[in-house]
Amino acid sequence: MCEFTVFEESNPAQKIADDIVKARTKNGALVVSKVMGESMTLQNSMILEVNVSREQMLISQSPLVGNFTELVQSISEFKKHPSPKLYDEIVSEWDKAKSQGDSLVKSLKTRK
Repeated sequence: MCEFTVFEESNPAQKIADDIVKARTKNGALVVSKVMGESMTLQNSMILEVNVSREQMLISQSPLVGNFTELVQSISEFKKHPSPKLYDEIVSEWDKAKSQGDSLVKSLKTRK
């Protein structure tokens, strides 16, 4: 069985988790699980690369990732069970994601 070691792109030398066999999103977070079922929740994270030959998983962590993951999950739920309440949640999550994105882009400009 292929078991992965998880690293973060900004510090690829530091191991975040090992012996990972499953990864999924839940409530805007990335949840990675070991073969025996033990899991770790990585907030605001997304998988950038899975390398089977090296048994490595590279992730990126940013508040923007968490906001967009929640938005995508809510849209998926809305497609299954449309409701005015869920629509309002999607609008709110979109506004939060846009605001977070605007702040991130502005912060990048000041780093020139």
